[in-house]
Amino acid sequence: MPSNRRSRAAVGALLFALSAAACADDSQLSATLDSVGTQVDVATAQAGLNLTVVRSFIAVGPQIEAAFDSYSPALRTTGSTASLLPLLAWGKTFVWSGAEGRYIESDRTGAPPSGSRFILYAVSGLGVPTTPLTEQGYVDITRAQNTATVVIYQTTEVEVMRYDLTTGGTESVPTFLVDGFAGTGTSRTTFDLSASLVTSTGNLTQTWSTSTLSRGLATTVQLAEGPLSTTVGGTMRAGVRKIEIGGTLGTTGAGALPVKVGGKLYGRVLLSGGTPGTTTVTNPLGGPLGAAETTAIAATYSWFASSYTKLGMFLAPLYTVLDVDHLP
Repeated sequence: MPSNRRSRAAVGALLFALSAAACADDSQLSATLDSVGTQVDVATAQAGLNLTVVRSFIAVGPQIEAAFDSYSPALRTTGSTASLLPLLAWGKTFVWSGAEGRYIESDRTGAPPSGSRFILYAVSGLGVPTTPLTEQGYVDITRAQNTATVVIYQTTEVEVMRYDLTTGGTESVPTFLVDGFAGTGTSRTTFDLSASLVTSTGNLTQTWSTSTLSRGLATTVQLAEGPLSTTVGGTMRAGVRKIEIGGTLGTTGAGALPVKVGGKLYGRVLLSGGTPGTTTVTNPLGGPLGAAETTAIAATYSWFASSYTKLGMFLAPLYTVLDVDHLP
């Protein structure tokens, strides 16, 4: 994501706790950490976003944006109901050109008439398609008013991810709303994200929520980043299992985040801050926890932490489509 300060906070800050399902009966919560069940919860929530074709889309998001941005603004329509997709990109399917190192128009058919299609491929660690090209599926991108819709299909034509991203607010304090799902069957996770950004300072507030019905699983992660500190908090609940991690971090992303299980203090996540930072899981007094407990808490922390980069991920291919500025 954007600034170095924010990146450091993300590496060392993973967002947790502060939101408990108000309608849930907390008196039935277990104060014992179910290490195996917690790890399965996290893996299930992550499954949809870890599909190969979805990971490919995430990796090439900036390349998709570059293809849209290559069209002159004069080729885009205006007006409250018109799409801001470049006119010449409408109805076009884009393929990757290894020779040019970018997406280019092709004569392939099937793209939405008021949108564009991008073929998705296996990608390298550098975030570009590997050679020889191996197709994994495709993504269709459309826009209506101030909402862009992204739909990802596997090569089998199975829809595996969809989200709407709606912009609002003002030029100085833009807002972003994301609503969608990723995965299929029992691994399908619905999600929504609301964020507000003060462009003059880069201060960001956001809430990221997910739900995986197959395990009765719900997570909520909140973030409020100010000039001198960042407050983070997240909650994950599935049945009688509930884990909370949250607190305040300094400008470098360093700090100690208390871990609660079933509403009772269970441990701490220690963040060194800096780049790269280190993460240590301890008991409340700073001593070691068991290996299984440490792994479960670290996995939960990692899942919460990943929410920090979600706004940038969802926006990556859509800056030109939505006619918004890149995040600071």
